[in-house]
Amino acid sequence: MGAARGALAWHSSPWWQKVVAVAALPSLAAALWGTTAAFTWSGELVVHWSLHTAFALATAACLLRQQRGWAGACLALMVVALVPWLLAARLPHARAVGPVGNNDRDYERVTVATANLFKDSLDRVTAFSAFDTEKPGVVCAVEVAAEDQARLAHDPRWPYQTWNFPTGAFRWNGTALLSRWPLANVEQVIIGETPIIVATVAIPDHPFTVIACHPRAPMSPRWRQARDTTLAWIGKRAALVNGPLLLLGDWNCTVGSPVWRRFQTDNGLALTAGPTPATWPAQLGPLGIGIDHIVVRGFATTPVRAVTLPGSDHRGLVCELSFSP
Repeated sequence: MGAARGALAWHSSPWWQKVVAVAALPSLAAALWGTTAAFTWSGELVVHWSLHTAFALATAACLLRQQRGWAGACLALMVVALVPWLLAARLPHARAVGPVGNNDRDYERVTVATANLFKDSLDRVTAFSAFDTEKPGVVCAVEVAAEDQARLAHDPRWPYQTWNFPTGAFRWNGTALLSRWPLANVEQVIIGETPIIVATVAIPDHPFTVIACHPRAPMSPRWRQARDTTLAWIGKRAALVNGPLLLLGDWNCTVGSPVWRRFQTDNGLALTAGPTPATWPAQLGPLGIGIDHIVVRGFATTPVRAVTLPGSDHRGLVCELSFSP
């Protein structure tokens, strides 16, 4: 009888409810497929957007509340879609500190930033104008090209620079580390086609290690394997660092991914204080997904802030690191 009543209710339901139900099917499928994120590349891509999926399913459940079967399915899979983010909420965050004051001893605090310039940007010349106010002392820039190196070579904001470019077809995907202070012990490594820079920022009395990177997006099984290889190398290199450590760049991974959670916890790393802002696509602003990160060990931080990068499809990130215990 219950099934019959349900079928009758569905048959007599308004047309718009049927449209909502059909429109909810991709979100229902996405929530289910996201549970495979730990072992499939496509499941991981889906889980990056699972907060959006959960919102879509909650909306559908409200609109279909008279259709108990549909509403129940939407609510159940909404919970499934939220699970990765509930787990991400337990990830370690750095101790929060207040904003930088007017202190001439700027060595006590360092403002750092990461920026994906976007390989197809038509506005590369003004991309760094986003930092005119923030004035970061250390910047990781990815998807940089030889023209960017030539233009910034004598930039007084960052007199110490190191650039790492892959060869061949991926030369557009360079990584740069720009610094107000001398860079020592510089390592330039290429893992697959992924350029990585490791260096010591030689601030008097407060040296620290930086790893700047841009792992591949897991857009295929081969690319996912390449990304995992890059993360494994970074983890091993981070384990060799004694003292404060800063990792930053475009990681092509949200904190909702099981791959990210494993990488962060296995290596004793902390996200910056506060929530992780959305960075991509820039056109969605705060409604996008956060795939650029600033990660630390041995620092306290201010909450990370997103900034608009002219010409880029990413938003940049800025925060202050504190050397105080």
